[in-house]
Amino acid sequence: MKQENIKIVRLSSGEELLCNYESETETIFQPVIIIPAAEGKLQFVPYMPYADVSELVIDNPAQFIMFIVDPIEAMKEKYRELIKEIEGYDEKEPTIITPDLNVVT
Repeated sequence: MKQENIKIVRLSSGEELLCNYESETETIFQPVIIIPAAEGKLQFVPYMPYADVSELVIDNPAQFIMFIVDPIEAMKEKYRELIKEIEGYDEKEPTIITPDLNVVT
């Protein structure tokens, strides 16, 4: 990736990705999915967290990309923070998170 170019990419599947996008090579870098949450808020979730998708080349962009738009500045800032966290995540030891099984009656 040459330089930062943060975009929202809407896929034909309906998913909206916040990512670094390089139009020359039709490549998506470090994508996260934008998920609408309660009270007009948004959640960001790594795209396919079970696979290495830090770089995706779109073979047929006309078929799979509906549109590409610029996000607002606040969303760009949040994306930068998330990417730093995600990149740091790889360096941490994996842990298993278990739910609290206390039953309230």
